[in-house]
Amino acid sequence: PILGDATHGKGPLNRAVATWLGQRRLWLHARHLHLTHPVTGAFLCLQAPPDASWPR
Repeated sequence: PILGDATHGKGPLNRAVATWLGQRRLWLHARHLHLTHPVTGAFLCLQAPPDASWPR
């Protein structure tokens, strides 16, 4: 399970983290993603920095 996963995660742990960080969310982020476009076949390199709410 992923931290914050309400379906498969551990409820008490998710609630404790949500209280500690002040947010209820799924704590998963892909900073870099490399994949082949399914239609064009082009190789894509996507980048997305974590948003400001992500703990440092």
